[in-house]
Amino acid sequence: MKQTIRLGSLVGVMALLLGGCDKGGEISSSVNPSDAPETIYSDFVDWDSDFSFIRVGPASGAIYQNENPEYSRDGTGKSCLFRPLGSYAKKEPATFLFPNYSEKYQFDYRDYSSTKELVFDFYNAEEKEINVAVGLAPSIPTAYTNTLTKTEWQTLAPKTWSTIKYQVDQTSLGFLFDVTKIDGFYVQFGNSGTRNEEEAPHIYLDNIKIERYIVAPPKGEGLRLDPMEFMNFEDPLQEMAVDVAGPADAKPDGGIVKATSVGLEAPSGDYIYSWTCHPSPKNNGYWSSIIFSSLVTEASILHQVDATLAKQLVLNFWIYNGTNSMKWMEFDFLYAEQTVYSSLQLKPKEWMKFSLSMEPALTKFENFAEGGKLRFVYPEYTENEDYPFYIDNLYFSWASETRPGSIEY
Repeated sequence: MKQTIRLGSLVGVMALLLGGCDKGGEISSSVNPSDAPETIYSDFVDWDSDFSFIRVGPASGAIYQNENPEYSRDGTGKSCLFRPLGSYAKKEPATFLFPNYSEKYQFDYRDYSSTKELVFDFYNAEEKEINVAVGLAPSIPTAYTNTLTKTEWQTLAPKTWSTIKYQVDQTSLGFLFDVTKIDGFYVQFGNSGTRNEEEAPHIYLDNIKIERYIVAPPKGEGLRLDPMEFMNFEDPLQEMAVDVAGPADAKPDGGIVKATSVGLEAPSGDYIYSWTCHPSPKNNGYWSSIIFSSLVTEASILHQVDATLAKQLVLNFWIYNGTNSMKWMEFDFLYAEQTVYSSLQLKPKEWMKFSLSMEPALTKFENFAEGGKLRFVYPEYTENEDYPFYIDNLYFSWASETRPGSIEY
């Protein structure tokens, strides 16, 4: 970790004279790196302070310190070499996590109130383009469990340096997270399609920089829900709370759209969530999904009432099957990779309402109200057409007030 800053047009680099940590783990400093217009997060010159804190998951691949100056940005120093893999079985990307805080190395960049962007210099040593994504990891308790911002892929051209930037939007970031406590950021590469590191691509990274505004922009107001609302999609920022996942060769598209723009009338309000699944070249048994963040669960009434009362709640939602035939979709109450699931039979070209009791999920998962997620799942398929689905108005009602016979357990 390079504790150096660049102050505007000041020539030269000032070394930060950091003091010790107090008992609460806070760092004192005569120069606060979080106040500088530009901070060099890392130039990968020193193994101990530049590499040892990077979190590498079980399927990420490997990182090395490159000592060949040919693959450093200025042609004279060192850099980080990635050999990314990703999960071969699930076709998931390779993810590497970079913490914003270390008591041992005395840095603390968690406050993103005035952060403008993160800047990365990559060199793709392969003969083909490589997909990369960079973003924030607001919560990284371990390399295996973390919360990441939405993945947006960018392309690294072969045999050249590329500068990749991540723009920080305090308004949307603050919708779900505390912008003063962002645990870290991530670098992701597309799945390599192999289990063998020897077959993984060679990607170099140099000079991670944190750029800041002189005057901090306004923060978001945070996630606010109506008393019985889970998600109604009328606020475009709610899209931040939905993660779209699927096989690498058939990842679905998802986002909030105006219902009339796709020729529909919304069951509630004007906006709905559009989820389009794509065919896969071959059926490997994977699935596409949309997952609603546990932060929404925590903000809902489910987390505001006691456990006994919460079991009397019913989750309601509407789904429109935009295909021309009957489809079956799975719905999950998801907790720590375990589920309570339901099978949804969807008639074509029709809005259908479903009402699911919360009792089975809350009985199986005692802490579901704090860490549980909602997930819609559609299986992988090879038919050469897209399957459009639309979802609207997820909300809670009390079992005593819900139409008799309509609740599924």
